[in-house]
Amino acid sequence: MNHTEKFNRIMGYADASHKAKKEQKKLIPTIIGGGETDLQISIGKCRMSGNIVYLPKENLANYADVRKALINAGATYKTNSFIFPNDAKPYIDRLMQGKSVNIKKEFQFFATPKALAEELAAFAMKDFDCSTMTILEPSAGQGAIINALFEFDFKDELIVHAYELMDVNRGILEKIKDVVILGNDFLSQNQYSKKEHSTIDIREIQFDRIVANPPFSKNQDIDHILEMYYRCKKGGRIVTIASNSWRTGSQKKQIEFREWLDKIGAVVEDVEAGTFKESGTNIATCMIIIDK
Repeated sequence: MNHTEKFNRIMGYADASHKAKKEQKKLIPTIIGGGETDLQISIGKCRMSGNIVYLPKENLANYADVRKALINAGATYKTNSFIFPNDAKPYIDRLMQGKSVNIKKEFQFFATPKALAEELAAFAMKDFDCSTMTILEPSAGQGAIINALFEFDFKDELIVHAYELMDVNRGILEKIKDVVILGNDFLSQNQYSKKEHSTIDIREIQFDRIVANPPFSKNQDIDHILEMYYRCKKGGRIVTIASNSWRTGSQKKQIEFREWLDKIGAVVEDVEAGTFKESGTNIATCMIIIDK
């Protein structure tokens, strides 16, 4: 029994993968169709079923361009098909409308693997009383961490507040019950409208638990974690993934961040190498746990 299986057994999680595969088989692939540019016409020749896009039987002269476009949009290649982490239609619709889709470059989106999301949720939900506490996911992606949080017994009572930059991802999050999207950008969007002609300073809303996998480039993880600390209530907990660049970097921000984590007594744990390979990166990461 591997680590994930042990964790699922301990936590009482139900493995829905077999059911999901059966449901996938019931779907009949349909031709995408349409297109104006060479790329769109080639994608239009593909078939789509759920989260899978199947290549046509004919060879595509611009296959390299098609492959690049689909992988940039978040798919992974597997035996004459491209598999998206969720329903492929929003991504394909965007490509067929001529819009750019490069989730890694534009949004620094690297989905949290299921086993890691479950580990983050377990640390966050320890001693958590959902009847009185609030929770935030500031870079929610497609809901991997949120879904892991909802696996706990009291999920029907739990409300998760979230931010997410990518429009396609927000569309996915909006379909998850008991998720309240506060805005797009956790760092810069400080107000939202509760009622017509009424706004509040959203940065004054604080949370008991903040669980996150923020973007890493250009020390964004440091910026996000510092903002998380501001948004965390006294006595609350932050559980987040971060890159390892701050641990050895010589930049002033990185040095000050190291000193700050040490001062507040943060716990830093290594994340197993290759954990994010399935999400399209081999970047080394760590888990930071802060009790405020």
